[in-house]
Amino acid sequence: MPQGKGIVSPGGCGNGVKCPTNPRGAGRHRRAGGTGNSWEGPTLPDDDLRTRLLEFDGVAVSILSEAQAVWRDREGFLDALVDLSFDPSGHLSDGATWILKAELEDGTELTPDRTEKLVSSLDSLTSWQSVLHICQMIERVSLSEPQAGRVIRWAQTHTGHKRPFVRAWSLHAIVVLGRAFPNYRQDAEAALAKGEADKAASVRARARRLRQ
Repeated sequence: MPQGKGIVSPGGCGNGVKCPTNPRGAGRHRRAGGTGNSWEGPTLPDDDLRTRLLEFDGVAVSILSEAQAVWRDREGFLDALVDLSFDPSGHLSDGATWILKAELEDGTELTPDRTEKLVSSLDSLTSWQSVLHICQMIERVSLSEPQAGRVIRWAQTHTGHKRPFVRAWSLHAIVVLGRAFPNYRQDAEAALAKGEADKAASVRARARRLRQ
């Protein structure tokens, strides 16, 4: 898959996962690289995104939608989101990955540098919600074949997670990427077979949909 062409999701989160809603409408697309390079930390020039994300209680996603609407056109926003997505505090990571997922669903493209940072930081995720968000968004990221392989290996470590949502969406990530890159098709088939035998109906349903 060439750089600049993400895999488009069939839409919807499924499995009962609440998807982010776009407060601005789905028609607006933003090209990669439009945020400049002056950002030097998780604090934006005008306000503190970190402080806003700390207000997120894990339930009221309206706080995240509002933060996205306020900060998305400010310089350094995407860099801050990527950094905060891998903050050691799972609380911050949950909110940042939720917003990053919403941005990608709205047509935003990550630059190669941001993509590499995301891929190289996956092992640092500590929260299951953040893992879930990354699995749900990764098909919208333009990946090189080596990067796809790293994502697949990371997702494979979550196919046995205790939460069915995480198992279902790690399966989804492996299969979508495995089909996009022929060298990883065997990984996709192995993940599908495991998903079809899963004890959770939601995981088996995800596997069936991916078989179609």
